[in-house]
Amino acid sequence: MSDEARFQKAIQQLNEVREQKGVDYNGKLYSTVKDRVEEFRKLFGSEFGIDTTVDYRQGFGNGSVVVANAKIVDKTTGTILASGHAMNHFGSDSVNTTSIVEVTETNAIGRALATFGLHGGEFASAGEMTILPAKEAAAKQSTAEKRGKHDDLPPKEREFREAVDEAFPPKINQYEFYIPMDNSQDEMDKAFAEIDRIENDKELYAYYHALQRGYFDLLSKGEIEEFTQSFKSRKNQLKG
Repeated sequence: MSDEARFQKAIQQLNEVREQKGVDYNGKLYSTVKDRVEEFRKLFGSEFGIDTTVDYRQGFGNGSVVVANAKIVDKTTGTILASGHAMNHFGSDSVNTTSIVEVTETNAIGRALATFGLHGGEFASAGEMTILPAKEAAAKQSTAEKRGKHDDLPPKEREFREAVDEAFPPKINQYEFYIPMDNSQDEMDKAFAEIDRIENDKELYAYYHALQRGYFDLLSKGEIEEFTQSFKSRKNQLKG
């Protein structure tokens, strides 16, 4: 069976599983990561594997975070066929207090499978879909609390900071970003490359906030200014 035929069969089987066991979210059935892993193993398990790494970062931002990376790898050649990342803040909700490592790793696996082509109807994991309403409510409350916070800044700077707050309220992780491990030049260069990769304003503001929530604590004032200018330059580029 060709690779294309196997993908089509996997998608067909996944759709059947979704109809039988899918999680209902706002009237739409969603395949859990567990179900997608089972289908992946059935058709690709002899050739491809799923490798995961989990990194715990003490004192990042307002608290500790767990970052997970999942890769779908060709067992013979070691070629990475797809990958996914996830990050959760410890204590952001009850699940991320008691089972943050398991949840974050599952999130990353779900995203890797989605990138591979086996998505569950959405890119988010079932757990993320379940707690999404609570996250949205928290986002609205957080945004309301921030209004007026930047009133003493110059108009253009205030506009930028308010857009950042609107795009990525605390405890809401809606994008997959590279978060540097330290303030070495190599790590900073990776972050600058991530800025250049971003293709829309909202994601750009979100990445700024993600770095601001802890990584900037590791940087000098001059380095923070360098990042801020890089974000502003990219924003102007996106405006065309």
